Amino acid sequence: MNPGSVEISRRDVLKVAGGGTAIGLLTTPASARTPVRVFVHPRPGRDVTNTIERHGGVARLYEHFQFVAAVVPVRALKALRRDRRIAVVEPDGIVRAVPVRASQAEVAGQTRVEGQSASWGYTDIAADSAQALGVTGKGVDVAILDTGIDVDHRDLRVAGGVDCVNWLPWEEQDYDDQNGHGTHCAGIAAARDDGGGVVGVAPDANLYAVRVLDSDKVGYWSDVIRGIDWCLSRRIPVLSMSFGGDSISNALRETLETAANRGHILVAAAGNDGNDGNGDCTEQNVDAPARNHHVLGVSATDSDGEIASYSSVGRRIELAAPGTSIYSTFKNQAYATFSGTSMATPYVAGAAALVWQESDYGHPTSDEGERVREVLTSTARVLDGTCGEGSGLVDAYEAVRAVRWA
Repeated sequence: MNPGSVEISRRDVLKVAGGGTAIGLLTTPASARTPVRVFVHPRPGRDVTNTIERHGGVARLYEHFQFVAAVVPVRALKALRRDRRIAVVEPDGIVRAVPVRASQAEVAGQTRVEGQSASWGYTDIAADSAQALGVTGKGVDVAILDTGIDVDHRDLRVAGGVDCVNWLPWEEQDYDDQNGHGTHCAGIAAARDDGGGVVGVAPDANLYAVRVLDSDKVGYWSDVIRGIDWCLSRRIPVLSMSFGGDSISNALRETLETAANRGHILVAAAGNDGNDGNGDCTEQNVDAPARNHHVLGVSATDSDGEIASYSSVGRRIELAAPGTSIYSTFKNQAYATFSGTSMATPYVAGAAALVWQESDYGHPTSDEGERVREVLTSTARVLDGTCGEGSGLVDAYEAVRAVRWA
């Protein structure tokens, strides 16, 4: 590290970043040595890594994007913005798992019982009927971008993963779930049909644990982008994202656009900021990345077929899915019941895996994700016809059927 540079820890940056808005990271007075996280966009053909390091920062590179994630002292921001090799310096931001609702007893986890059960959402989206057609997600890769997955859970087939939180060398990767949120989402999407525990929408899909949130369910957009970057390299078609934040940076826009244009389908939770129930979507409170037009945003329903009172709504919503009192896998080989758009999202991701298999797409290349998206939205079951549900409730059976008899 260069003389005058600062030792930068994740805790230091989180403390600073949590103290104001994302834009404030570039404008709020702070100690000259205070570290901040930014994205640095180079001008065409320029390498900015040495420039960042010369100013006492740490640069983190991506495989599929030219911009760089960096942690730099506040005092370096002005110089970086003025550097002729750099086009734009913009703030990184904090992202959090969409909060879930559950009683303390439900959070504590439940042990595996004899026989197999599934939450009401499994049959509500007709996943059982879709599987009766012989479509189970076999051979399809599904990435759960979250807190990780319990790799030892008997109901989950975890094919691999990555830790994007600590940016460690590959041989030191640990994507095991220390929180439980990611494991719960994974079970909804693809818990194995093994006669016990629970069963997911696409039980034969290959799960990948992409850890972009820490044990407190907090991360940064730079971590999320690294996760998507990793999925692009491994050509994982279905990405499930049960988290959200306020800002959409140029870096995030480029990332989502690149993934969509290469054939991946991106599914994200709308958020749990609530609605007044009148269906006019005046709230317009959908989180990022769900509100980006390259992402399939998902709201949550209850067992009465209504948009849940806690669900965020807005005109960026494309589908609704069950999200209330969902029973699924949990950390430490346990089970738990949660509510939220976090739970609704993997239902749609699982349905996307079924359509992907039935379409026989293989690896994503160009527009496969958009085709799957069109199938899911065109076959959705209209509930009340409000903007809060988008095209309606995802219907796995009708989606698979539409592909088979097209």
